[in-house]
Amino acid sequence: MAAEPLNVLVSGSGIAGSVFAFWLLKAQPKANVTIVERAPSPRLTGASVDIRSSAVDIIKWMGMEPEIRANSTGEEGMAWVDTNGKPFATFRSTGRTDYQSMTSEYEIHRGTLAKIFLTPSEDKIKMIFAETVDHYTQCDDGKVDVTFTKSKDTKTYDLLVAADGLSSRIRGQMLNTKPREQIHDQGVHAAYFTIKEDLLQSRLAKWHNDTKGRVVLLRPDPDPAGRSRGHFINATPKNDVDMKRRLNNALKEGNEAYMDLMEELFSDAGWLAKPVLKAMRESDDFYCSLFAQVRSPQLQSSGNVVLLGDAGYATPGFGTSLAIMGGYVLAGELMNRPSDVQGALAAYESLMQPFVKKQQGDTPEWLVLNPQTAWGIKIRDTLLWAVAGLKLDRLMIIVSHWLGIQEDKLEMPSYPWPEEKMSAMRLRWLARCFITLSLLGTVLATKSSKREQWKPQAQKYSDDGKWFVFASRPDIKAPVWEIKRYNETALAPGHWLVAPYEVKTQEVAGEPWVGPHIYDEDGQLVWSGTPTFGYWNVFDFSTSEVDGALHLSGLDWHNQRGVVLDDSYRLKRTASSLSEEDTFQNMHGFHVVDDGAHALVQIVRRWNVPPDITFESVGYNHTCEAHYQGFREVDLSSDPGTETIFEFDGRKIGLNESTYFSYGPTAETMCKRGWDLLHVNAVDKCPDGDYLMSARHTDALYKISHETGDIVWRLGGVMSDFEFGDDAKFTRQHHARCLEQNEKYITVSLFDNAVGEHYQKPSRRTSRGLVLSLDLQKKTAEVKAQYELQKNMLTDGRGSFQMLPNGNAFVNWAVSSKITEHLPNGTVVMEARLKAGVDTYRAFKSPWVGRPASPPDVHSEMVYKVRGQVATVISLSWNGATEVQKWNVRGYGLDGKEVRVADGVPRNGFETQLEYEGFVTDVYVEAVDQHGRILSTSKGAGNVAYKTMDPDGEYISPFWITVAIAAGAIVGAGALAGYRYLEKRFRSRDNGQEKGRYEMVEQNEG
Repeated sequence: MAAEPLNVLVSGSGIAGSVFAFWLLKAQPKANVTIVERAPSPRLTGASVDIRSSAVDIIKWMGMEPEIRANSTGEEGMAWVDTNGKPFATFRSTGRTDYQSMTSEYEIHRGTLAKIFLTPSEDKIKMIFAETVDHYTQCDDGKVDVTFTKSKDTKTYDLLVAADGLSSRIRGQMLNTKPREQIHDQGVHAAYFTIKEDLLQSRLAKWHNDTKGRVVLLRPDPDPAGRSRGHFINATPKNDVDMKRRLNNALKEGNEAYMDLMEELFSDAGWLAKPVLKAMRESDDFYCSLFAQVRSPQLQSSGNVVLLGDAGYATPGFGTSLAIMGGYVLAGELMNRPSDVQGALAAYESLMQPFVKKQQGDTPEWLVLNPQTAWGIKIRDTLLWAVAGLKLDRLMIIVSHWLGIQEDKLEMPSYPWPEEKMSAMRLRWLARCFITLSLLGTVLATKSSKREQWKPQAQKYSDDGKWFVFASRPDIKAPVWEIKRYNETALAPGHWLVAPYEVKTQEVAGEPWVGPHIYDEDGQLVWSGTPTFGYWNVFDFSTSEVDGALHLSGLDWHNQRGVVLDDSYRLKRTASSLSEEDTFQNMHGFHVVDDGAHALVQIVRRWNVPPDITFESVGYNHTCEAHYQGFREVDLSSDPGTETIFEFDGRKIGLNESTYFSYGPTAETMCKRGWDLLHVNAVDKCPDGDYLMSARHTDALYKISHETGDIVWRLGGVMSDFEFGDDAKFTRQHHARCLEQNEKYITVSLFDNAVGEHYQKPSRRTSRGLVLSLDLQKKTAEVKAQYELQKNMLTDGRGSFQMLPNGNAFVNWAVSSKITEHLPNGTVVMEARLKAGVDTYRAFKSPWVGRPASPPDVHSEMVYKVRGQVATVISLSWNGATEVQKWNVRGYGLDGKEVRVADGVPRNGFETQLEYEGFVTDVYVEAVDQHGRILSTSKGAGNVAYKTMDPDGEYISPFWITVAIAAGAIVGAGALAGYRYLEKRFRSRDNGQEKGRYEMVEQNEG
């Protein structure tokens, strides 16, 4: 007999309570959930929080990871600054979620996060505001009577969840103590507020320490109007009882008293303390709090009352993640034991309590990080400088991750929801100090060693090592790959084609790395198409056969057109399928077929489904706004290709086929917000001329007749025409393709995500590339081959899967832009990821040969090595060329004669750099192939000026030297002429005066 739906009261509408409500309603959609909140409305204030460890997996399973990432603060790392604001140690985010730095990949304001968690459940729960729980009574029948403070009403519930924060009154009654007796002061007080101007001018947070444990911290704000977030932090040692008392009293007295104290304590602090104090007074969201742990000896009462989140285990720095984990685990145990509430609570406590105790520990990290004295700050700053200077922060994170000490793992029970292997929790301070101190001597020795006397200006990598940058092409910034090869001889030949993007729907042009790229197998850039497409997104970037030759193709999303480029990277054909009925072109694909004669383009239309159809399909007796995808086959022979050869209307697929709302929102909710019914993400043309269409939100592939436009069969979904063999079922798939076909069988490939971004539990624990053999007579589907990277790795969005000519498989996992190549038996022979962690939609491998129409590019710069000696640093590149083996370099000397700089310089990646001992200008280069043929000649690099070095080491142009000499000569000549004029005049005057005096004497005497 099924258990009755639970009647639950949650005290507190914060993160823990909202997460718990979300998961409980997934387990028991009919559960009665009431949330009581002391505030008059949902509490959407607070400072920045971060999400780490197992909590990252949980937000992905909730389908909220994209929204959380989109609403993040945009913080790129943390910089420690001195009193003048000059950074001396910078720690950037890792770009990963499995191990993170001081800045998480999910830094978000607490209020924003609370709203995201609460929104999906708002229409399913009852909210009581401006009310609190006064007391409760455990009943003999397993219920709990709860009496409210203001209304004095008493109501009965199956479960009371205390998620009412640090000073929980329910905890006090449950443990028969005062609420504050379980609170362990960590010696840190903090104030948070919004500054109505951007004092940072950066996406890096900036941290400044002053004596007496004072910290001025500024963090970025996502508001495009330009704001920042201010923080005053006081780290007080245990023996400073007076300061602790003052801070605690101010905290009790309210915001005004606390601001008064901050003005007193920080008036003489350095850096931007004064403007931040002024901004504090002008803010309208000031908030202050105490960093403290709650160490509850138990989380479950003897009855049906339980502590959740900060009420049971407040842990500064990890509290948000623990709240998310706790809400998930509590709901999961209640799902496993719907008729045994107390047994579920005991299981929840036995899992969470040991993990919480391990996280809380006794290490006074905040006091170590924020010394009290000037000398302590100097020592701390030296350590930070050493760690940042040698990039040891990343090394320590990786090493700690390997050792299992950077982030602890909480293994989740096997609920019907995804069971993920939890990623590591946080870096321990002792590990950081140990590695830093062991290498500090090396740092100091390096600092004192003899430096190079010159350094070329051109750099192949950005400072953080995540990007290629080029002196010869400053308009290009390409992501750098991190590659692991396990069997190099088994790799298929070819280049990688990827198109990184920043946001799917751009309003303005993106960064210099947004757009299509081609790399060789060593991860070296071959071609960047970002300048060609103006730094706008290009989706489904791949190669296609056109007129018997390989061409590049992709969807130019900004211009709503498909494009085909020839091997010289010139636009050859375009296609547009927009009509008056189309809302916009689907971003998922532009697929060239029939040797370039035609292309398949996906479209989207909005359709208000009449109430009679909606009611018959899903039981909702109102008009439903639906987004229906379809596709067209268009003729590419004209430019642009707009003539429709074939069209499929997605309205032939009914509302009842969508699996979207079954896992979360109701049909009513989906119809009101605009139901993305099908989410078509791939279309291919089969050998018999029919079409294979993938619809992600129906978990199905459709074969569509090219003659009638009717659906021939469905594979997967709620109306599948095929029976699935062992492990053959797929869900939320991408990139379906027809591989082979005869009268009896058809072979298809796809990327099986196995999980979606929304309300869906995984169909298996690991995403994969999948090849299925379909028996058209028996109507069965069997696994022919599958390709996995690692167990329990799920890709909830995007992805692609490609079979290569030699039988290998090439997979784009989308997670951290990771790609892999596999042998036919599934063995991984190569894996790579973009260090910057930027997003990609699909990735392909192809034996591409590029012959650019544009000439090579050259950049030259003179550098001073030692007195009397100069060198010219020359950087060469040819964007898109694949056949260049060597370079011949020519130029002209100071005497105007041609200089044979170098012959046969081996090509070294995208940009080859060489140094010429001497001065050379008007440099030009010849690109040479393996047969010694000159492929192209550059147009020159302009006139490089000769520079002389002054005694202080600054370069002086010969022109200014000439000007200085001439000016000196003029001034010197003028001074000499003036001196002689004055000398002559004074001598003449003196002679006249003496002669007159003598004459007078003579007259007097006579």
